Amino acid sequence: VLDGTDCVMLSGETAAGDFPQNAVTIMRRICEEAEAFIDYKSLYMQSSASAAGVSSVEAVCASAVKAAMDCKATLIMALTETGSTALMLAKYRPEAPILAISASETTIRQLLL
Repeated sequence: VLDGTDCVMLSGETAAGDFPQNAVTIMRRICEEAEAFIDYKSLYMQSSASAAGVSSVEAVCASAVKAAMDCKATLIMALTETGSTALMLAKYRPEAPILAISASETTIRQLLL
């Protein structure tokens, strides 16, 4: 979680044990507590410092994340056809969740992964 993990997975033994629901609940709590210690501003600064010669789309996404951080936004909304805008926003690891809206069912399914 601290190194940018997008998901965590239980082992087969834990998931098939006597208390799979408890295992998932504890894993969720651990992830939430770990996320509380992430320094999102430092992550943004590291990502933006290493991004030399970015495209105009990436520059807009990086600026949107910075603006969301500055105003302590509780949500970033991205209208996207292919999902690339939402993914580009996520690259900068904002603290606010990203809500991606698309008319494409395929894009929505891909973003849910």
